[in-house]
Amino acid sequence: MGQKAVEVYFHLKQMKTFKQKVFEVVMKIPRGKTMSYKEVARRAGNAKAARAVGKILKTNYDPKIPCHRVIKSDGTIGGYNRGIKQKAKLLKKEGVMQSGRTITKRLTLRKLILLYSLVLLSEFL
Repeated sequence: MGQKAVEVYFHLKQMKTFKQKVFEVVMKIPRGKTMSYKEVARRAGNAKAARAVGKILKTNYDPKIPCHRVIKSDGTIGGYNRGIKQKAKLLKKEGVMQSGRTITKRLTLRKLILLYSLVLLSEFL
């Protein structure tokens, strides 16, 4: 094997797969916070791979990777490989979910625009 082939081999060996990147992103989600499948996909390097993120997380049984903190973009909890009830239980325990199947501690763009509008309006009153 020539020098160039050895360099290419080691370069490829150091490259991370999309699955590894997804797990790294999810491991960084702090307790009490959530992230959408779409956002995980974007941070892992492929914004259009939200469904792939779900499929990858379905295979995770490592407790160090908190895949229960990944939710759907519409604020509902989505799937979980240990069951939706278990996911809801974990999210409630972390203070993220109050009732039903919608996440309460999420600042959506719509809410952010509304808050900003209220601040601007209050300056005129």
